[in-house]
Amino acid sequence: MTLAVDVLNIPEAMGTYALIVWNLSFVLLSFTFVSAIVTEQAKTVQGEKGEKPEYGSVIYMALLMLFSLLIYNLIFRKIVAFCEGMGYAILNYEDWFGFMAILNQRYKQVTALNLFSISLTDVILGMSLILASIIESVFDLIRYIFLSVLYIIGPVTFALAVYKPTRMLVKGWLLSTFQVSFWIVVLRIFQTAILSFQVHQFIQTEDPVNTTFITVVVTFVLLLTMILAPAFTSKIFSGQNVGMLGTAFITGVSFLISRSAMRTAFTSTINTVKAPFSAAATIPRRIFSTLRGSGERQAEEPPKKQPRMR
Repeated sequence: MTLAVDVLNIPEAMGTYALIVWNLSFVLLSFTFVSAIVTEQAKTVQGEKGEKPEYGSVIYMALLMLFSLLIYNLIFRKIVAFCEGMGYAILNYEDWFGFMAILNQRYKQVTALNLFSISLTDVILGMSLILASIIESVFDLIRYIFLSVLYIIGPVTFALAVYKPTRMLVKGWLLSTFQVSFWIVVLRIFQTAILSFQVHQFIQTEDPVNTTFITVVVTFVLLLTMILAPAFTSKIFSGQNVGMLGTAFITGVSFLISRSAMRTAFTSTINTVKAPFSAAATIPRRIFSTLRGSGERQAEEPPKKQPRMR
């Protein structure tokens, strides 16, 4: 299962919505600039000690945020492209795709088994392999959604940064955008560590017991790395809550998709096996129906009277 999601194309995909927010941000910037000037002027009227109006700081911040809005797309692209480039530099994609092809081949071997020969171990192995095949696509999708939301609301945070009480919003946006973009870097580090153990050699052995055990362990570790990548990234960046939210999303969506896939696979297998039994089960039913029908007809016919012998 692969999903065509490219975070570098978010500005084009979300361009319509971002353009509306971007235009409104200039109006909001004017409003926050006036509010900041009025706040600084109130310091002069009140005449409090040590409180001097800082008009220069307000004008400087307004010009800085105006320039940031003009190059907003460039700022977003540079943050995302930097993390994507680090991910490409860390992981050898050719080796990783080869490793995933081995797991996919192992999954086809498990699903090809007859229903009566499937054990509990095969069921666990099948579920883990299904999750391993979809978890990275779910990871990419959740990351794409998070970055899309951040891209749309970004101009608003820049416009509010002119007013001092709401200035921390732009800092939070920059940190959250870099953190979600950095998920891929942490994931690639985990994947490189998995490849360094050369586990694909153990999966391809002829010993079925060891192969099954190692495959389950590897797929479980693979799931953990992709689920814990946002949480681990949030710990690096001062424990921001967006990482925990990403972990919850990836776990929930992966569970729902895997349960649906397993239900579909087992339903098709059971229906295939039940087809000949269903046809055979109709034979006794027909015989019983025929016998019951003949008995009822005999009961309805009155007995014929025998003629008396004189």
